[in-house]
Amino acid sequence: MHAKRKYEDLHTHKGMRKLLVEELRAKGITDEAVLTAINNVPRHYFLDTAFEKIAYENRAFPIAADQTISHPYTVAYQTQLLQIQKADRVLEIGTGSIYQTSILAEMGVQKIFTIERQKKLYDLHSVYVFKNKYLNIQFFLRRWVCRVTHVWALYKNIDHLRGTTYSSKINRATRPRRYYGNTD
Repeated sequence: MHAKRKYEDLHTHKGMRKLLVEELRAKGITDEAVLTAINNVPRHYFLDTAFEKIAYENRAFPIAADQTISHPYTVAYQTQLLQIQKADRVLEIGTGSIYQTSILAEMGVQKIFTIERQKKLYDLHSVYVFKNKYLNIQFFLRRWVCRVTHVWALYKNIDHLRGTTYSSKINRATRPRRYYGNTD
């Protein structure tokens, strides 16, 4: 996501997204809210323009800071496991490309608190193309938060935790009702 980039969502992009949604449905994604969000959020906005024509293939692509944007199936599967409701509050650890964050926001969750540890990725969030559309997202840089458990204490009413990485040492008594991600 670059400040000078021209963002266009053409009929070809919408058609590719529709095909992607059908592929995800065939792979077992059944949550219509997840599929609708994936159909509505232009994945090619979160990738380098060199990948625009293949942005809707079910694979990961490189983004800044030696990170990747997840496969659409991974995004859909993780999101479906969370069983998101509109009144939910989500703590996301590992913002990355902001694609999955945008999927959650598109689903209408009440609030998303998202933490990124890579400063380069965090800096890109300042030019986030949907910052005026998804006002329910609050970004944090990890250095502002000494430990995830401190954020947890600030936001005790979190319904879901979605992480690309987090510690399995988080107190089980304070875990939200749904969480998904990789653990140590």
